[in-house]
Amino acid sequence: MTISLMRFQDAFNVSSAYVSKSPETEDMTFRIIEAIAVRILQQDCHMCSLQELLARVQALMLFKVIQLFDGDIRQRFLAEQHFGILRAWTSHFQSRSNDLEATLHEWVVAEIVRRTIIFSLILDSLQSTLKLGYCTNVPILSILPFTPEIEL
Repeated sequence: MTISLMRFQDAFNVSSAYVSKSPETEDMTFRIIEAIAVRILQQDCHMCSLQELLARVQALMLFKVIQLFDGDIRQRFLAEQHFGILRAWTSHFQSRSNDLEATLHEWVVAEIVRRTIIFSLILDSLQSTLKLGYCTNVPILSILPFTPEIEL
């Protein structure tokens, strides 16, 4: 099984556990989210493929959304602790994706990458707005390229 498939399975499992959590299973659900997030965060992303980095960034974003917006104070604290890593991975991800778009397949991958970067920066912006009262990423968000055509 490839590592990127494992990340997608982790994201699916966490989503399923979170959606079906009850007051009785909430602690266990959060422990699962924390354990998987820590496992992903402990791995070095500088040597992984673009596909693996995409899977890790997307899985980490999902975990951060759950942790930030659930309302549990511990989960929000944990989410805030790892935004530096998400920023670094997003930046690394962005620099590695600049050479794509030679073929249709590469264009599709590049568009997925661009939209993942945009979502990551928006998530970081929401977090900074909640914590500081203002968005710290406005200059970066205003210059990010993506293809808005619905037909594509």
